[in-house]
Amino acid sequence: MHTYMLGHIRAMKRLRSIWVPILMFVVGLIIGCGVTAYLGFRQADSYMTDSSLGGVGIKCNLLQLLQDGDTNKVIQSLEGEMDADILQYAAMKRKVPVHKLEPSVVRLITRVRDYRAAHPYSSGDPRIDRFVASILSLTNKTMWPNTALEPTATAP
Repeated sequence: MHTYMLGHIRAMKRLRSIWVPILMFVVGLIIGCGVTAYLGFRQADSYMTDSSLGGVGIKCNLLQLLQDGDTNKVIQSLEGEMDADILQYAAMKRKVPVHKLEPSVVRLITRVRDYRAAHPYSSGDPRIDRFVASILSLTNKTMWPNTALEPTATAP
């Protein structure tokens, strides 16, 4: 009987030596995922809040300029905002072939390209102007440019 109990105790110790680390790993995984999700949601909420407040500030300034009758400053500001949005979108989608973009996106790029052809705009930085022009000319190209502000397509 005594040998049986010693064997049982040894077996329990072996089981404990296996299950305790596994249990600790699972608990750590759950806690780590929970903390990561919490911090991720906080970061996303902070970004969305800051982004929306920035948008409100820009719109307030534009509306004040419109109320004051200064449409030229409004146009300049909106053109600069559009350049920034174009550059940001191209940076996020730089590895996506143009033929894999949604048709609505290609139509929008084409619409903006046609708008810019009718209403030329210069940011004052030739590199940015060249890069934006190369992005807008990509509806008939195969790849987006890289993010180094060096156009990979010849501007129209």
